[in-house]
Amino acid sequence: MIYLSYGMPKSASSYCYQLTDAMLRAAGHYREMCCKNYLPEKYHKVFLDLNRDEISEIVELVPETEILVIKTHTCLTPVLDNLLRTGKVKASATFRDPRDAAISVLEAGENDRKLKKFRKFNEIHTLNDAFLFYKDIKHCITQWLLHPDVLKISYNLLAFNPLETALKLRDHLQINVDVEAIVKTFSSNLKEKIWEFNVGKSGRYKEYMTDSQKQQFFLEFSDLINLMNTLDNRYPI
Repeated sequence: MIYLSYGMPKSASSYCYQLTDAMLRAAGHYREMCCKNYLPEKYHKVFLDLNRDEISEIVELVPETEILVIKTHTCLTPVLDNLLRTGKVKASATFRDPRDAAISVLEAGENDRKLKKFRKFNEIHTLNDAFLFYKDIKHCITQWLLHPDVLKISYNLLAFNPLETALKLRDHLQINVDVEAIVKTFSSNLKEKIWEFNVGKSGRYKEYMTDSQKQQFFLEFSDLINLMNTLDNRYPI
């Protein structure tokens, strides 16, 4: 089975992927072995775009007895939608207040330029660049969050209650592992252990944005923000 770990960019999607991968390893599903035994080298990467429906080939090649997790930011294509609805693929989707995500992606852009990383993030120089970045992918994020067969996980749940997050993932994966022990391995030195870790704080946009910027973001993303609050009303954004 293929398990997609989708993430809205800068929504702690790497942490979610790492938790998922750690649980699968504890259950005996090692991605390196699975990739080596069943997949061509082009599919061995942790992160795949899957924009050309490569997922269909991967599903055919990986036996149902295996579970392979793949990290992605791709949009929900018709092929992916069908695979999810028929149970051939499972997926989780992380999400975050787009206002906070914008601050984080702006900082990621600055960091990428310092480290000479050539990703989309290094093209983000201003808060307006970040606004346009999320505006362009808003429909993709919404598609994932509205899909009935996707496990939705908020940034705030991951940050404030990783144990509950891991329990949800374990149940969705249908595996039997010591979740508490796995979560404890991430509980210290988060900045060193979690890929792409930035600040790990919610509500940062309130300090960074002007009133006009706050209004600009709210007018564009109010429907998405309301949807996010519906999905996890214990941690409103």
